[in-house]
Amino acid sequence: MPTTSTTVGRLQVDHPDLGHDAGSGLHTKIRTIYQKLADNIGARYFEITALADTASIDLDHNFKDAFTNLRIHLFSRNVGDGELTRIVKGGSPDLDNFTIAATPGNLTTQTRITNNTGGPQDLAVIIFQGFFAEKFTDLSDVDLITTPPTVNQVVKWNGTNWVPGASSLGGSTLSWNPPDGQAPIKGEENGEVVYLFESGLTNKLTAFVKVPAGHENTDQITMKIGLYSPSTSNTMLLRTTTYLIRPDTDAVGSVANSHVSTNTALANVSPSEAFREVTLDLTDGSGQINAIAVDGGTLLRIDLERVTDTDTADIRFVPSATELAF
Repeated sequence: MPTTSTTVGRLQVDHPDLGHDAGSGLHTKIRTIYQKLADNIGARYFEITALADTASIDLDHNFKDAFTNLRIHLFSRNVGDGELTRIVKGGSPDLDNFTIAATPGNLTTQTRITNNTGGPQDLAVIIFQGFFAEKFTDLSDVDLITTPPTVNQVVKWNGTNWVPGASSLGGSTLSWNPPDGQAPIKGEENGEVVYLFESGLTNKLTAFVKVPAGHENTDQITMKIGLYSPSTSNTMLLRTTTYLIRPDTDAVGSVANSHVSTNTALANVSPSEAFREVTLDLTDGSGQINAIAVDGGTLLRIDLERVTDTDTADIRFVPSATELAF
């Protein structure tokens, strides 16, 4: 009897030809075929009927791979017609009401499913080897359920998860105005307007800015300014005080709620007149002024002053280099 075979398929299965001799030789070839097929299937399918609330079941996938390398899909299963409905976060039942973990003692070969939905569930489970994300919300550190996103929002990192938030807005323009009696000298250097903040004097510039309607009131508001000094040693320090002026609540000249920027003195460097950029916080890290959230439409009054430093020269402030970020 013949013992020939033909290699077939992408798995290159060694398939016995018609008329192959029976006995141990054929048995070995068939066993090898089943082994190759089993080893190359990248998913496992399980059906679970009436899994009670708080009950667990261990599914034996035998991938012999770390749990983090597996992808697990849960489905509600209609026991009548076998139709499957994917279980997702925010759905009914909610995926968050199931605990899915490696089985203790069998970390690489079994997965434990625990039902915490409050009632029995008919389920189907598909376990894939090789982790992948079908959509953004499949990632464990993305939460678009607690607060669903709205049009034109982006995702932002809140320290724990990626969550919806307003897009950062920047580049708003503002006009610096010198108050009477406190105005720094206005000059022109290198073809550009500068204000000279003199040492030992209380020079001040003031600007008003309206917070954009799309601002997320938990985001910090900051401002970058450009400045330079003829000095190559000692320090210079410009600082802001920001006043909160809420629509229909505060007078335009109100000083009831304010925030002083926390920037520290900047050491001068070589060459002389090196352009420097400083970031000033107009709110605290939570986006508040005096524990009050700054909403879109709020007016901010910003006072820019020179405070105690060691530079004896006039600090050159470049108003056109001002940049706001919300």
